[in-house]
Amino acid sequence: MRLLQTMSVFIYTCERCREHFAGAPYRVISESDGKRLLDMLVCYGCYIEASQLGLDTEAIPISQVALH
Repeated sequence: MRLLQTMSVFIYTCERCREHFAGAPYRVISESDGKRLLDMLVCYGCYIEASQLGLDTEAIPISQVALH
């Protein structure tokens, strides 16, 4: 994931649609037989889509992402 900091606002690039966004990112996870197949940080729109597809999703606190 690409992370930019502009005037104390973090700008992220969604790992799915590649759009830039500000605010909290979301994590989309998919596992099979105990193996992680997908682990992406995405924008709100992609988060909603993933939720509708039944994938595991969660909001990520900005402080956790900024440390990586």
